[in-house]
Parts: sequence; structure tokens; C-alpha cells
Amino acid sequence: MHSIRIQPLFIVVIAMAFYYCLERLVPFGGYAIYPFKLTVTMLHEFGHAMGAVLTGGVVDSIQINPNGSGWCRTAGGMRGITLMGGYLGSAIFGNVLLYVGYVYPRFSKYMLYALSGMMIIIASIWSASIANTLLVLPFLAVTILITKYASRFSGFIVMIIGALSVAHILFDYNVGPTGDLAMYAELWPVLPAKGWMYVWLVFALAITWFNVRRMRKTKGRIQSRKAEKFAT
Repeated sequence: MHSIRIQPLFIVVIAMAFYYCLERLVPFGGYAIYPFKLTVTMLHEFGHAMGAVLTGGVVDSIQINPNGSGWCRTAGGMRGITLMGGYLGSAIFGNVLLYVGYVYPRFSKYMLYALSGMMIIIASIWSASIANTLLVLPFLAVTILITKYASRFSGFIVMIIGALSVAHILFDYNVGPTGDLAMYAELWPVLPAKGWMYVWLVFALAITWFNVRRMRKTKGRIQSRKAEKFAT
């Protein structure tokens, strides 16, 4: 029972340590986590898009750049929700992937379907350029291949994508959403951009902590039910 309690937090800590070592300590280690960086960028820009759509706005286009940056052009909707949707939306998406991969691995293929659908939309309907489409397509192809030929490992794969995505979000809180923070500070000038940066980071940490607790409790209940069923 003790191992059940510690394992979700252990996964997040190991993912963050692994990310930090590759990004900061290992020569050329950043190349190993490059796919996860671009995946988080896609989640980030899709989060902006969802923030706009869910509050009555429309999405004009999304651009993902090879250097890991990106942008999402929207119109209408609630500007504050749209801006927060990038950073906090990607934190939520990453944690959902981690949760499903760990607690319900048999459903992980549906998360890969969801990721594929997101990439299809970014590469086609909302694509800002041919370059954007060509950059997203390899990720889409790999996701589809995993779903088709490595479905038995989909739980582990989704959990790792989620864990490393969360690690990237928490480590790069002062880099990725810089432009979003500046615009948010203009919209809500009660705090400067740096102040909102820490507010968003606290929210991302809270989302991750809540998720880790739910993972531990839910997995514990599932295993307890399995043990009772086996005993009877």
C-alpha cells in the first residue's frame, strides 16, 4: 500500500530530474527531449484555441515553429481565458495524459486518438502555413503508428508523455508564456507580468499536486477492488 502512495509523485519527480539533466547538464541532451517540447507547444497553442472556442470566440490560425515557439490567432471570446488557456491548458492536458496512462492504461489509446485529432486540426483546419503542417505531420504519423503497432505499451507511453510534458511546463514557466503574460498584465494590470507568472506557476503546481493525489487514491481503490475480487 505504501508503494501505491508514493509512486505517482515518484514518477513526476523522476521525470523532472530526467528533464533537468538532459536540458541543463548533458551535452546535446536537449535534442532527446525536443519532441516533448514541441508536443507541449502544440498543447499550449491548442489550449489558447480551446479557451477562445469555449468562451464564444473563433480560431483563425495556429503556428508551431521548429525552435519550440508558436502562436495562436483568435477573435472574440473572453480574452483572459484565452490567454490563460495556453499555459494552464497545457498543464491540464499534460496531467490528464499522466493520469490516464497511470490509472487507466487500457484507455490510453483513446488519449492517443485525442492527440492525433488535435494534431490533425493544427495541421489542417487551423494551420497557418505549409511549414506548420510539415512540422506537425511527423508527430501525427508517430502517434498513429504507436496506436496501431504498439497499443500494448500505450499506457506507459502516454504516462511518459504526460510526465515529461508536466516537467517541461513547470521548468519553463518563465520562458514559454512570456508574451501571454505581458498581454495578460495589460488586460489585468493589478499585477505586473512577472507577478502573473508566479500566479500561473502556482496554479500549474496545484493542478499537478491535485492530480498526483487523485492518481494515488484512485489507483489504490482499483487495486483494492481487484484484490477483493481475487480473494473471493
